[in-house]
Amino acid sequence: MIEVVSLSCFMEALMAKAPTIPNPPVWTAPSAPAQVGGVPFAPTTSGTVYWPIRTKDPRGREVNYEEPDGDVVTSNASRRFMASRQNGARHHAGVDLWGNASDIILACEGGKIVNFYHFYKGTYALLVACDSGIVINYGEVAQDSLIQFGLNVGSKVKAGDKIGRVGLMTSGSHMCHFETYTSGTILNSSWRADKPRPPSLLNPTQYLIDLAARGS
Repeated sequence: MIEVVSLSCFMEALMAKAPTIPNPPVWTAPSAPAQVGGVPFAPTTSGTVYWPIRTKDPRGREVNYEEPDGDVVTSNASRRFMASRQNGARHHAGVDLWGNASDIILACEGGKIVNFYHFYKGTYALLVACDSGIVINYGEVAQDSLIQFGLNVGSKVKAGDKIGRVGLMTSGSHMCHFETYTSGTILNSSWRADKPRPPSLLNPTQYLIDLAARGS
C-alpha cells in the first residue's frame, strides 16, 4: 500500500531537516563613533530591524569605525567608513561587514528594491529604498542574488526577508560592503578625495552599531 503524504507535511519535514542559518551574536560598540568628514549619520529606526548577514564568521556583527579621539575600533582599520582607498585618491563610502561567500543577506528594514547592477570585481550592488526613508546599498553581493529568491527590481521586501548572498570577488575577497543614502537614491556614489562629498551619501556607522546591538 502506498502512503500518500500531503504537500504541507512534506514541506514541514523538509524545513525540519534544513540547516539553521547562523545568526551572529549581539555586539555592543565600546564607544561612540566620530562623525567623520562632515557626513551625517544615517538615522536609526525604532521599528523591527535585522542584522544584514547570516554568517558563521567569528567576527559576526563587528563594526569597524573611528572614535572621536582618532582611535579605530576593531583590528582592521581599512573596513571603516572614510578609510583611504587607492593610496589616498578615494574615500571608502561604506563599512565592510564580515561574511563568507554565499552567506545569506537579509533586508535590514522593509522597503522596495530600486536597483541591481554590477558593482565591483564581479559582484553586484543591491539598492533598497527603506520604509524609514533611507536607501541601503547591500554592496558586493552575488550576481544571481535576486534570481535565487524570486526577486526583481521593483519587488517589495519585509524586514528579515532573504534578498541576496555575499558575492565572491575576482580577487577572492568576500564581504558585504554596506552603504547608506538619502531618499530617492538609485545609484551608489564614489567619493574622490579631491572632490566634495556626494550630497546623498550618509555615514552608515551609527545605523550598523544599532543593528549589531538590537537587530534580529
